[in-house]
Amino acid sequence: MSDDLSKLSEPENFPRDLIDTDHIEHLIYADQIDLLYTREAPLALLWTALLGAGVGMIYWSELPRATLLIWLLCSLLLLLLRGFAMWRYHRCQPEPASIQPWGNWYVAITGLSGLSWGVLGFFLLTLPTSEQSFFLLLVLGGMFVGALFLLAVYHAAAVCFLLAMAAPVLIAIGFEYRTYATTLIIGKLLLLLGLLVTVRYLNRLFAHWLRMRREHQALLEATRKAQLDPLTGLLNRQLLLNRLAQAIEAAAASRGKHCVAVILLDIMRFKLFNDSVGQALGDALLQQVAARVSACISASNLVARAGSDEFAIMLTDSPDEQALIKQAQALIAELEQPVVLQGQPYYIEVCLGIS
Repeated sequence: MSDDLSKLSEPENFPRDLIDTDHIEHLIYADQIDLLYTREAPLALLWTALLGAGVGMIYWSELPRATLLIWLLCSLLLLLLRGFAMWRYHRCQPEPASIQPWGNWYVAITGLSGLSWGVLGFFLLTLPTSEQSFFLLLVLGGMFVGALFLLAVYHAAAVCFLLAMAAPVLIAIGFEYRTYATTLIIGKLLLLLGLLVTVRYLNRLFAHWLRMRREHQALLEATRKAQLDPLTGLLNRQLLLNRLAQAIEAAAASRGKHCVAVILLDIMRFKLFNDSVGQALGDALLQQVAARVSACISASNLVARAGSDEFAIMLTDSPDEQALIKQAQALIAELEQPVVLQGQPYYIEVCLGIS
């Protein structure tokens, strides 16, 4: 039979208090870090490399050669460090419980990266021409925009980057533009405040999306546990009764056009077998029987574990008497084959009832 998960549905008024909210919040944090390393970090590396190359070409003859070379070398080392962190993350694939150091490491790297761009801005603000200052504004604006969209998924990384980049620029403004430094600093602080607010808003959007996804997964998992037998993976008795009641009601409404049949299957002397070989082998036997029964039943029908050693098959594809007999014979023939457990074959007997 096909995957029984397709027959599951979230019950109305499902108790959402079954969801462990603390665990969900921890998973959201882990998802944020994972997004940084798997999606945002490669884009950030590319964006930083392109802007760094542009700065190196534009200001090669404007800044002191040693200063520019030192900055380019530091930027290259930071790019390699971020690339190495990405490689290590993909190699280690950390579990949510051990992912916090990776978040701290990323915050530190992005802070150093922001500081390097802020130091570059400090030196570039000392250049005399307006064209160079205009290009600086474009570069820093590009870094601000990149930080907004590439780092907003993790609030701490975005804030650390923006503050580290803004601090040297504010210091440079205070030294180089003393006549109207106050106005420029206030304008810069207002811009920084707006960026921080925007980052916070985007971060909340990301967190809300991740929370909805995780809560949906948790609800599906809780529903699965409530409606599936944990040992065999078949639908449990309660869901069988619900589906049977619905099928009987639908058959009655069809006025004889459709019918429902149920085959009950019981393993003979299972308790004696379980007591003789132990619960572990008994559970393994039930799992193999469940798999064999499921393999004999079409996807349009339903197989459930009705009791300790009982299984029920609900047939809704308008079976006639001869088809039911053939189905029962096929089940018996399949279950007459030996069940191999730990290299030892076991033969079982089953009894069937059809209604």
